[in-house]
Parts: sequence; C-alpha cells; structure tokens
Amino acid sequence: MTKPAMIATSLMKKKDVAALIPCSIRQVELMIKAGKLPQPFYIGDSSPRWRQADIDAWLQRLASEAQIESEVAR
Repeated sequence: MTKPAMIATSLMKKKDVAALIPCSIRQVELMIKAGKLPQPFYIGDSSPRWRQADIDAWLQRLASEAQIESEVAR
C-alpha cells in the first residue's frame, strides 16, 4: 500500500464519525460547533476530515474520564 492510500484510509468523514459514536451526522455537526469533538481539518471549504488516531484517542479519553467519575462516585 502506498503512503497516500494509507493516509486516505485513516481519514474519517462526518458520516464515519457518526457511525463510530453512534449518532446522527447533524449531532456530529453540533458537537463540532460546541467544541466537543476534536477539531477537524478541511479539504476544500466544506469537507471536514478527522484522523482515525485523533478520534480513537478522544474516545479513549472519554472512557477514562467516565471510569474515574464512576470510581469517585463510589
């Protein structure tokens, strides 16, 4: 696999992020505006993309925070 192909497969569109979370594309848009998702970069004016690694790290951080909150509540 060439490097450009590897990079392309690691980029996620809004629909990919929505499927992973899972939520609607509109909810992803609202989360972007609210600063609740990692900031995307844009290809052109209206094509947001996220690196898979950034989304994975964000989800891991959320899971860790939820676990800490659960332990504190005990």
